[in-house]
Amino acid sequence: MSIAKVTVLGAAVLLAAAAVASAQELAATVPDPAKGYKWQDAARQYGFDDKSLEALSKQKVLVTGDTYKQIFTPYISSIVPLFITSDSLLNAYHVLYEESVLRVEMTNAYRLPVLLRHIWDRLEKADAGLTGNPELSAGAKRRAQVVIATALRLTGDTEIRPSAEVAALVDKEVEKITAASVTEKPAWLGPPDEGFLALDYSRFKPRGFYAKRPLMQRYFRAVSWLQAIPFRTDHDEELLALEMLAHTLTPGRIRFSDGSNLDPLEFLCGLEELVGPADDWSLAVASHWPNEGLKMELNQATLDLMRRVLVGYAERCRPRAKINDQIAMPPADPKAVAEPQFRILSAHRTPDGVLFQRTTDLREFAGEFARPFPTGLEVAAALGSPFAADRLTGKNRDKVLQKIAETKPEFSGGTLYPEYMGCLAALVDKPEPDAPAFMSSEAWQAKSCQTVLAGWANLRHTWALQAKQDAHYLGLCEVPPGFVEPVPTFFARLARLVERTEAILGKQGNLADEGAYALAPRLRAAADLIEKKGFATNSELTMQNLTRDEWNLIEGAKRHAGGLYTIRYEPIRGKSAATTKDAATAKDTPPAKAPAAQSDPGRAEAINGAIAELRKKAAELEEDKAPKPSGVSFQVVLSDTTKDLMNRWRRLDTLTRRLETLAHKQLRGVPFDKDEEHFVLGYGQELAGVMFYDGNSWLSPKDDALRIIDVYSNSLKKKVLEVGVGRPRAIYVLYPYKGGEVLCRGAVMPYYEFTSAMRLTDAEWKALLDSKDPPALPDWIKPVLGAGAEKPAPPQEH
Repeated sequence: MSIAKVTVLGAAVLLAAAAVASAQELAATVPDPAKGYKWQDAARQYGFDDKSLEALSKQKVLVTGDTYKQIFTPYISSIVPLFITSDSLLNAYHVLYEESVLRVEMTNAYRLPVLLRHIWDRLEKADAGLTGNPELSAGAKRRAQVVIATALRLTGDTEIRPSAEVAALVDKEVEKITAASVTEKPAWLGPPDEGFLALDYSRFKPRGFYAKRPLMQRYFRAVSWLQAIPFRTDHDEELLALEMLAHTLTPGRIRFSDGSNLDPLEFLCGLEELVGPADDWSLAVASHWPNEGLKMELNQATLDLMRRVLVGYAERCRPRAKINDQIAMPPADPKAVAEPQFRILSAHRTPDGVLFQRTTDLREFAGEFARPFPTGLEVAAALGSPFAADRLTGKNRDKVLQKIAETKPEFSGGTLYPEYMGCLAALVDKPEPDAPAFMSSEAWQAKSCQTVLAGWANLRHTWALQAKQDAHYLGLCEVPPGFVEPVPTFFARLARLVERTEAILGKQGNLADEGAYALAPRLRAAADLIEKKGFATNSELTMQNLTRDEWNLIEGAKRHAGGLYTIRYEPIRGKSAATTKDAATAKDTPPAKAPAAQSDPGRAEAINGAIAELRKKAAELEEDKAPKPSGVSFQVVLSDTTKDLMNRWRRLDTLTRRLETLAHKQLRGVPFDKDEEHFVLGYGQELAGVMFYDGNSWLSPKDDALRIIDVYSNSLKKKVLEVGVGRPRAIYVLYPYKGGEVLCRGAVMPYYEFTSAMRLTDAEWKALLDSKDPPALPDWIKPVLGAGAEKPAPPQEH
């Protein structure tokens, strides 16, 4: 293979060395097709057979069966130039986004029981001012108490003492919710009726990141329970129960034991800016009723007045629900999806949820035109993908396209969810005028459609609990580093999205709460280190005797165990031990020779007590027994973890904006400077750092990139529609350069879509994907797949 020396990349090839070790001395060489370079030689080094070579030569892009545990791996070491894909940046965004949402939801998991207990304590006297119909009053109170007591039990609260009748009902509900298998309507909710035939208890199975920790499992079940039970305004008992609940939310804030407080309305509506508006009217809307205590004679006239005033006020606040999540018959009103109703907590309206409601509605698609399940292609088509629209088939295709067109306005709006969807839409826009010809090919359109749907599946995975799910109605060698995917509009939109995401999450004020789980292993490691070093038995040992990592570990633990302050801090030669060359070396640097052991009983007692305290706190944090992280004090203690997370958001913002600049320069043929060349060379490591792989931890990545979530349920078919992503796949691209083509490699996130008899967790999805009979990739992605790509190989190590 002949390599020509050049100094300018007219076609936007970035010069660099292939190996990470040569990053400091950038190679000024690039494969030159005019000088004998043949991309086929490089392709054969990666095992391409003649059939794959022919396919790649024809369509210029090919996804193989090579997989990786994390998407940054193929960007760290490669014998061919890199191709930086939009998939890789989207994957980094989702890792940060899901981590940030997890921290917000952990705070909510601690606060929810406090709010529920506040409501429960006031329910006992909720009927004190009601006269005229004791049977109705008692039924409504029992309904409200069963709902709240069940939610409290699901959060782990065993201190409340309901009546024997209510306790028995709660026991049965908790058992069924935890089993998450039956479909029925319990008798205390009334007999089945067209608007509420049954409750699908499988919806209470924790999925997504909620399935990984006991605290979040309990929170998932409690919230999804509160989202599921309707309070319909046309049913007197449900209406009165709602009013009893609403009147428990007295104006003002709920005080916590640490002096902080909680505004119930802020809690009930706190996620709307992130995921979208509440789809159902929630308790937050109902609580705006004049809160002077519920005092009235229960007759039809007063109930009808209550109904009119409440519904009228609710409709002025927000439109009625646009998504049905219940097992029910379709309403007679063709524009309605359910009876007027409230939920204590409402799941959120997403544009794809509204779309699926409309494209599967039995009142529009019946008989031979019925659609038991939607498809992700509808989402891509709504975002403007002609490729996706062309692949929607069937007798009902024209009407489906009509519904997609009618729903497109839902994909715009002021919340973060539609803004993210608008970012994905840039990937299916017409290619830039200066873009390579292959970006207009069917194969590239298939790749872009997969990227869009993989991104959407990741987004729905994050909102496994909070996004309202549709339910089907019943009845009816020295090489250049490579190229950037030339989509500058996408990078620009993603940069704005990152900036706004950081701002919105920052306003939540609780991003540090996930630090409880990050903090526990650090506290235990500090305790082990202090014990191993013998600080309790040797009073001469100081912080000088530690490496930088050890010094930081103990220094960070001091705030959690006061006894550690007996460990002296003594600088070496007037400099901090943490910044001295001797103390800041690698882990294998031997510590300074310790002086002879000297006994100090007071110090020994303090340090041994601190060791025990650190281990106790670590255990409490891991068992969800730590003090509720609701107050300022907890925020201060864990502020370092917040700072770390926000720093990664800023790094992603910088990464995105630089790629936007490079994409523009690449399309216009403007040469890159040395700094930009080094930036591309280090893209893999920087991407890994954003995704929480600091230092060289990217050498041993976790195999946890897979995601799955159910987005639609059909109780008639007894199945749900699952969408998700598998392990990152290798993608090879022939990029035009100097009248020829250069082989480049990058990574994409493969999209899966299939129906399942059970709602899957990520762990179950991984097991299914690694089984002998995994789901197949969608047929429409086949144009871009290489030979054997439908059966991926085991993930490659770095």
